Amino acid sequence: MSLFKLVKKNRPSTGFGMLRESGVPGMDNPQDADLGFEALLKMLAFGAGVNHIIQVFDCESVSGVTESDSGTFDIAAAAAAGKRVGTNCMKLVATAACDGTQYVDVTYINESEPCPLVSGLKQMDWSDTAYLGWWNHTANSGDFGTAGEMKVAIVYGGGEVSDSVDIPATVGTVHQWVEFAYSDFGTDVQWDKVEAIRFYCDNANAAEYVQYDDIIRYEISYNRAPFYGGGFPIKSGTTLVQGNSVKWTIDGLITGAADAPTLGAVWLPDGDSVLGTDKRDKWGYIPGVRIGLTRANTTTTAGDMFEWVSGTYSALVADVTTTTTGKGYGMSLEAAGAQYDDIMCLYMKVGNSA
Repeated sequence: MSLFKLVKKNRPSTGFGMLRESGVPGMDNPQDADLGFEALLKMLAFGAGVNHIIQVFDCESVSGVTESDSGTFDIAAAAAAGKRVGTNCMKLVATAACDGTQYVDVTYINESEPCPLVSGLKQMDWSDTAYLGWWNHTANSGDFGTAGEMKVAIVYGGGEVSDSVDIPATVGTVHQWVEFAYSDFGTDVQWDKVEAIRFYCDNANAAEYVQYDDIIRYEISYNRAPFYGGGFPIKSGTTLVQGNSVKWTIDGLITGAADAPTLGAVWLPDGDSVLGTDKRDKWGYIPGVRIGLTRANTTTTAGDMFEWVSGTYSALVADVTTTTTGKGYGMSLEAAGAQYDDIMCLYMKVGNSA
């Protein structure tokens, strides 16, 4: 068993990789079915609305971020403008023309803290999750507007570097979620020995910048984004009491009132009174809720049902504009700022009102 397993962490759930390393029978070698035990657990977790989501870096400060070529590719002071979660976001700047060799390393990859020191190396076990993602944005339309002008790789195993993967282009000034399966980084990555996330700049246009926020890793992806399901982190600094009526906000659950994002009475797995943290590791759960992300075709209205507009993968949605609410399959938890904005939503299906 990995040494990292000896350090107890607050987690919203148990990772399937943890069960595998603990020797749970059937995780790797099912005896009586084509479907493995791990696949069955994933289906049950998805159906129950439970995911394993771990904060990597909150992007609130420049702590834990290093530059290979200062003055060419730089981490700027944490920026409030353009943030999606919390107070600030991470701003990466092509100060001069870059050629793909310049990089910035994020080494605070353990709930926005340094990795533990093991055998002389600061490494973290990520084998209990399967996806890495964050908010992608620029407040200056067109900056980093071509896929691959920024690439991402994983540093692991004493300085080894994974395959680099193109980060999608920014789109206008909207916020979009970007997601990478671990398999995107190649087959040789030692996911139990992760040391940093590396961002390579391959943008020859000097003075352009991009902003990232809320870097997380997670086990279950749905609609090319993290599936929050029946739970969501409690807002940092907010105390919830068992059974409180709670409201969704992008920063976390707060006490609710008669409002569209109010979800109902909360169940707290960590006790009768729980304080939210910056690590977003204290969660509340609401039965019957399915929180996720969707992409808007146009502006949306918080509390309105949305319907399909176009596309299959990463389908675009818009407010249901007729009385035929049966076309709707979700409700917007927030308004989209512009076309192609990714918004938080509730997945559901309702009947016609007329």
